Amino acid sequence: MDDDTALVRNTVVSAAATHYDPRCIWSAVLVNLAVASLVSGAAVDPDELAARAAGAARELGAALAPFGIAGDRLQLPAEVAGALSGLPPAAPEEIGLDGDAMGYTLKAMQVALWCALRAPDFEEAMVAVVSAGGDTDTNGAVAGAVLGARFGCRAIPPRWRGAVARLRPGRQPMEAWADRLLRLSCRAPGPRTVGGPWLPSRLPSGRAPTPMPRSRRPSSPAARRSTCRQTRSNAATSGWSIGTA
Repeated sequence: MDDDTALVRNTVVSAAATHYDPRCIWSAVLVNLAVASLVSGAAVDPDELAARAAGAARELGAALAPFGIAGDRLQLPAEVAGALSGLPPAAPEEIGLDGDAMGYTLKAMQVALWCALRAPDFEEAMVAVVSAGGDTDTNGAVAGAVLGARFGCRAIPPRWRGAVARLRPGRQPMEAWADRLLRLSCRAPGPRTVGGPWLPSRLPSGRAPTPMPRSRRPSSPAARRSTCRQTRSNAATSGWSIGTA
């Protein structure tokens, strides 16, 4: 949360796999920076988000080139900068979530900023975002992430949490998964790390990038198949689905 360069790097890698357009990548970066600020208890300022994103991109430099972020693209695209400028509107319906621009990445980013800066509380904000129409599942997911970071898990109405629990009888609570992810993110990286061809050993500033932890891989093909089957079984019984790649 406190390393903008690592956050931007990981966001770019995640976003580029399915949403390669720089507008998608940059909007995802800005939303994640906002979430990181909220989780750490800091205020969210759109201009500061833009400056942090650009600074981290310059720090990574050519490492982002394989993802279409190089040269003048190390700066925010004009459309993203325009959508980021100023405070978000007073209500989600003023963002224009429905209509021809439904599902546009910058609309989801503006939803996130509205939740970070203007939302009165978790329930009212979530209802307002979904009621505004458009790509409601995406907007609702983005809103939930930002509202959770801002107001905390206990701000989610108990009747909503209870309804989810009833739909997932006998399964591990979602809070447990969140705690597990948090522990993994805070784990000190060991000697076995993985980066990739895009990750340099040194950044342009001379600072070494934060390594990414890698779990131990079973040694034999049979052990790997067994581990994969067990992982899929655990995911299925927990209500999660995973791809077949």
